[in-house]
Amino acid sequence: MMAMKDGAMDERLPGILVTGASGFVGRHFLEAANGKYRLFCLARRSQLEAGVPRLENQRWTQVDIAHREALLEVADCVIDHGGADVVLHLAGYYDFTYKDNPEYVRTNVLGTWNVLDLAQAVGARHFIYSSSLAACRFPPTGTSIDEDSEPDADFPYARSKRAAEKLIREHSGSFQRSILRFAAIYSDWCEYPPVYAFLGKWLSSAWNARLLGGRGASAVPYLHIHDLTAMLLKVAAAGDALPRQCVLNASPSHATSHREMYCAATKFLHGEECRPVGVPRALALPAVAARQLVLGLLGCPPFERVWMMRYIDRELRVDASRTHELLGWEPTPRYDLCRRLLILVENMKSHPEVWRLRNEAAIVHVAHRPNLIMYEHLRRRREVIVHDVAAAIRHEQGGDGGRDYERMTEATLQAYVALFFEVLVGAMRTRDHAPVRTYARILAFHRKRQGFALEHVCRAVRAFRDVIRDSLAGIADPAVTPALVNEYVDLSLQLALDEIEETYAQLPAKGGEPDGQGDNVNLLSDNIDLVKLVEGLHDVCRDGWDVDRLFRESAPDESIV
Repeated sequence: MMAMKDGAMDERLPGILVTGASGFVGRHFLEAANGKYRLFCLARRSQLEAGVPRLENQRWTQVDIAHREALLEVADCVIDHGGADVVLHLAGYYDFTYKDNPEYVRTNVLGTWNVLDLAQAVGARHFIYSSSLAACRFPPTGTSIDEDSEPDADFPYARSKRAAEKLIREHSGSFQRSILRFAAIYSDWCEYPPVYAFLGKWLSSAWNARLLGGRGASAVPYLHIHDLTAMLLKVAAAGDALPRQCVLNASPSHATSHREMYCAATKFLHGEECRPVGVPRALALPAVAARQLVLGLLGCPPFERVWMMRYIDRELRVDASRTHELLGWEPTPRYDLCRRLLILVENMKSHPEVWRLRNEAAIVHVAHRPNLIMYEHLRRRREVIVHDVAAAIRHEQGGDGGRDYERMTEATLQAYVALFFEVLVGAMRTRDHAPVRTYARILAFHRKRQGFALEHVCRAVRAFRDVIRDSLAGIADPAVTPALVNEYVDLSLQLALDEIEETYAQLPAKGGEPDGQGDNVNLLSDNIDLVKLVEGLHDVCRDGWDVDRLFRESAPDESIV
């Protein structure tokens, strides 16, 4: 469903701000929360890229939580649309290399501090944080992790979660704080990299398909995404029923071993269980090390890494009974992993391409999105760029590069340049060229009616391109490469030029005749099609950019209808 036409949100609904909205958990939570909350969604990816449908009572903002200034700008929009009672902080960085990465501090620690400040700025009453049971050391044999256990594991991801939990406890905000330590979360399509790798090997005809490390007793707790979203909704709605500060284990009170998974998966595939072959740790370690070295040199490193060998036959046993009792929630028996493998194996067999694509998407973690770096850079320089583009177009007039634009007032010219700027940077942010092409067609239609020469319009677009490129040249970040500038600027504007030329060529055949009069160049009241296009692109939770205001300032005697 599309958002309400007037951009309003139903303030009878409570508001919830969700970071990491484009991620695996975030997408499923939005689906479950639709109709129950006003949803303020923050993500690095656009809705289009993440495959998240537009929902009623939803605002989507592309932002990196580590960019403090950009993140805190979201607060005004949230407040203007009724505020957020709850902040659900799902955004975070993780990979399976076990190596340190600056993103663990930048995103998981500093980003969490920024989100805490955002929660305070929007007046949230409850801050919910997604931590992980993986941040806790494997307990001694016969004992369990519970809600009082420390996140004391000593690897980069665990250290970042420990630091983030500490920040949450110490932050000065007056809101309630709930730290949720997630089990391994999976779906009917798997979407959890270790299980995806296990099933890919165990259910294949490979020589090592039956091999398990040690006795196959390595075990961690698994939780289906449907059970997790149900729990998140419970926590969000619990309010004062929960302690002011608490840790909750989003987990069943048992762990599932590799042997149990192997036997269940092979039974569902073949009709009977296959017997796995255990490989002692003393043999598994050198074998995995050699395989990692060889395949790494070939550019296709295996999922199994040397660091995983330390967990052979160890169990991450969890006691989540306190959480279950406090929330009146517990995992659904039919979503237990060994039982649900029936559905996973069926999806793997019947829809192999969808299975592969969804799971490969879950493996890839992009630390930096250069398109957002370029977007933020241009957004900060918007006024300068609009002025410089208008000046460049005026300069072209000296050599008959665009005398048509002499008929346009400075305010009108800057209004159109600002519109085009919003379309281009919006397309850059969402990684979608289609809006630029649509805008170019509309623009060409108006310019043709106004009697502008095709070459003059094209020269104006090229002047726009040159100013944008010059501005991006000032970015020092090595992630912003010439190839990316070409993709997001040159290619976008070349597509725009092609649409303009095509529209000019087609209009006479459709009966369109240019007016050729100067008095319609500065009439902005018939430009509602342009306004609607940009408002559809514009992120209402970011810049406070008002298309209608822009036109009112450029032609105060005109109104947009």
